Amino acid sequence: MSRQPISLSPQLCDKCMRCARVCPQRAINVSSAFTFIDWDRCDGCGDCAKACLTGAISVTGSRDAKAEIVERLTTDLAARKATQKAEAETKVANRAAAAVAGAPAANAPAARQPLARTPFTARWEGWEVAVVLLGVAGLYGLQLAVLGSAWWSKVVPVGAKPLMRVGILTLYYAAQLGLLAALGYRKRAGIAEAFGLKRTSLLHSAAGVAALVLASEALVIVYGMVTDRVGWQMPLGPTTNLGAYFGRDSLGLAMTVVMVVIVGPFFEEVVFRGVLLGYLQERTGTWPAIVLSSLLFSSYHLSLWELLPVAAMGVAAGWLAVRRQSLWPAYALHLAFNAVPVFLTFALAR
Repeated sequence: MSRQPISLSPQLCDKCMRCARVCPQRAINVSSAFTFIDWDRCDGCGDCAKACLTGAISVTGSRDAKAEIVERLTTDLAARKATQKAEAETKVANRAAAAVAGAPAANAPAARQPLARTPFTARWEGWEVAVVLLGVAGLYGLQLAVLGSAWWSKVVPVGAKPLMRVGILTLYYAAQLGLLAALGYRKRAGIAEAFGLKRTSLLHSAAGVAALVLASEALVIVYGMVTDRVGWQMPLGPTTNLGAYFGRDSLGLAMTVVMVVIVGPFFEEVVFRGVLLGYLQERTGTWPAIVLSSLLFSSYHLSLWELLPVAAMGVAAGWLAVRRQSLWPAYALHLAFNAVPVFLTFALAR
C-alpha cells in the first residue's frame, strides 16, 4: 500500500472516535483534551480520512500540509474576531448616537411591557378566570374524592391517616400553585405582582382587620344560635371535628394550623380575591364584584350552613383588598377568621 500524506486539524475534531477505530496501526489518539497522530506509526493508508465526517483529517499533497491547514484556520479565526469586534463597535456607536438624538437605540433590547392592572391586581381575561375556577374546582373535587374514599380504612393505619391527609392536601395546594404560577408567567409577572400581593403596611390595616374579625366571629356566633334555635345545626365534617381529622396532639394542632389557618386561606384569597374579584370589578363595579366573588367563595366550601357566615367574611375580605389595594390585609382577616375556631377547638378538647 502506497503511503499517502495525512493532515490533521484538531480544531475541527468532534471527538467521535471514528478515525481511531478504523486506524489499523492505532496511530491516532483522541481524548477530551487533545487529538494527535503518531507519525512514526502512521503508514498513510488514509482510512482515517475516509471515516472522518468533519474534515479534521484529510489526505493532502504533502506531510507538511497540516501546518498550512492550521495556519489557514488561525487566519480565518482572527478575521472572524476582527469582524465581530467591528460589529460591536458599530452597535455601541449607534446606541450612543441614538441616545444623543433622543431616539430608541438600534438593536437595543425591547423594554418590558408593564403589566396591565386593575386597581390592585392583574387584568385578567375571561378564559383565564374560567381556567382558574374550573381548575381549582376540579382539584378540590379530586382531593375530596381521594380523602373520602373507602380505601383509607383498609390500607392506611389509623395513626397514619392525619399525615396522609396532610400529604394529599399538600399535593392539592402544590397543583394550585403550579396553575397560578403558569398564569402569572403568561402575564410576564410573578405571583406577587399578578395577584395583588404587593407590599402594604399591615399596621395601617390592623385596626380594620381586628374589627372585621370580631364582627365576623360575632356573626358566626349569632348565626349559630339562631340556626340551633330553629333546629338547623352545623353538619358534621372536618371543620367541626378538626381533632379527629388531623389528630388531637401537638402535631395535629401544628398540621391544622399550617393547612387550615395559613396555607388554605392564602390560596383561597389568591383565587377569589386576586383573580375573580379583580376580573369582576372592571365589569360590574366594586360592590357587585365584592358580593358576587364572596358568594362564589362561600359556595366553594360546599356547605349550605356555612353559606351566609363565610360569604359575610368574604365581603369583608373583598372590601379590605380593594380599600388597601393589596391582598395581604384580606389574607390577614381570613387567617384570623380561621384561627379562632381552630384554637378554640383544641383548647376546649384539652
